[in-house]
Amino acid sequence: MDSNYPLVRMTNDVSGNVYHARTYGWSSTSIMTGGQVVTTEFSLPVNLPAGTYSLVAVANGNSSLPVPSPMRRPRADRL
Repeated sequence: MDSNYPLVRMTNDVSGNVYHARTYGWSSTSIMTGGQVVTTEFSLPVNLPAGTYSLVAVANGNSSLPVPSPMRRPRADRL
């Protein structure tokens, strides 16, 4: 079974709670891409509280460097 697809892990900076996001639209599932930029999109979990998170992408147990990311839910009238 292939396991080189990424997931996104978000750790709330205040509570320390960890959430995971599903990824899709991967630009590549290759390994050892060297200097090639590899991208993916992700969907926020429905239970994700607003706040600032440390966001990392993880594939095969290897995580990226964390990026501080403010998250907020869209207003209901914009859905």
